[in-house]
Amino acid sequence: MRLGTILRNLMNEKRLTSKRLAEEVDIPEGTLKTWLAGSAPRSLADVRKVARYLKVSFEYLCFGDEALRVPADLSSGGSPVEIFLKLTIVEADKKDSKESQQPLQDIRIQKARN
Repeated sequence: MRLGTILRNLMNEKRLTSKRLAEEVDIPEGTLKTWLAGSAPRSLADVRKVARYLKVSFEYLCFGDEALRVPADLSSGGSPVEIFLKLTIVEADKKDSKESQQPLQDIRIQKARN
């Protein structure tokens, strides 16, 4: 997906017009309209403003990967990088938990064979 498509979908979800969004984030409406038409943004700072206002990560707004969309419970958790790090830690904890159970299963299998 492209920025324009993702932005349009988010605006529809939140029932926002380009005029209202432009006023809320303090960028020209024409800028939003060019993004919606498919033009690449000239200012990443403006994209970040829009992402913050829409409560999604900058990366999600630009690339559309659902894995990068900020979950509601983390939406006020800081910058996209901070949120990414939090999610990475949570996933690592889940993986460690599964891996720590594996040796126990191996021991049980060995005892059952003996």
